[in-house]
Amino acid sequence: MRENLTSAVYAHVFDSLGDMLASAQTGQDAPVKGGNNQLASMLKGKAAEGDRWTYGELQDGPTYVRTLTEGWSDAIPRIDALVTLIAPKMATPLDVRRKLRRGPAGDDYCIHTARAGKFDKAWTARRRTVARAPAPIRILCNTVFNAGVNAEAFFWKGACALALSQALRRSGYRVAVTGVGLLIKPFANVRLDYLARFDALNYGEAPDTARLAGILCSSATLRHVLFRTALLAPYRVSGTYGQAPWDDESVLKGVVESGVFPPRNEERMLIPQQIGCERTAGEWLAEVSSKFA
Repeated sequence: MRENLTSAVYAHVFDSLGDMLASAQTGQDAPVKGGNNQLASMLKGKAAEGDRWTYGELQDGPTYVRTLTEGWSDAIPRIDALVTLIAPKMATPLDVRRKLRRGPAGDDYCIHTARAGKFDKAWTARRRTVARAPAPIRILCNTVFNAGVNAEAFFWKGACALALSQALRRSGYRVAVTGVGLLIKPFANVRLDYLARFDALNYGEAPDTARLAGILCSSATLRHVLFRTALLAPYRVSGTYGQAPWDDESVLKGVVESGVFPPRNEERMLIPQQIGCERTAGEWLAEVSSKFA
């Protein structure tokens, strides 16, 4: 875990899921370091009791913690159905490898082709078909929404991130998936936003979809894990944990202002807040996949 502080945002950067989960101490009996003692007691109580608002289909803290290790296999069929819906519509990106081209000029001359009278193909050269490869794509999965958002909405937002990443990978794109959790003014004694960034899937890494589903498709990532990581900040967390971002633009602005993403050549796509059920997930994915046709 690394800390990053700007004039507007206090951020925790977790290089992996394991790093985030270890820092949050996800076990139901683990003590919560720092922050507000009342909040720490509340979090431990929810983990022990069972709470569908917090854990959704995973029901309680022990089940959620076990799922983080074993994976959420029940989520796979629903994610695969979304992949099947969009993958056939995506075209393979342009091939930028150097290919052999024959013509009336080039680097190498073939005397046999010339003697055959095929002067338009007597020379060969290796040239790239396009000047630049397509930019790698980083999918940003927002994990913070207001208290009225139910566990089903959390599920389909995460499912969209995983389905889109799979469809793009199958089509030959380089893809990474990063979770971002932005809390607006959660601290009682300073006017800072709080951002947690965790890398769920790095470029070139083989995805463990079942385990990623346990993190990205569960409301407990916010209500069990990120609420705990916020308590690790050196400020007193307010009783309400601040507010959720009002819109997608606020999330992207907070991510930019936090400075947690170094400049690099990549396209970033944020899973939108409008997704709340299987229907809206399918509609958004269909719209996005048409851009890669």
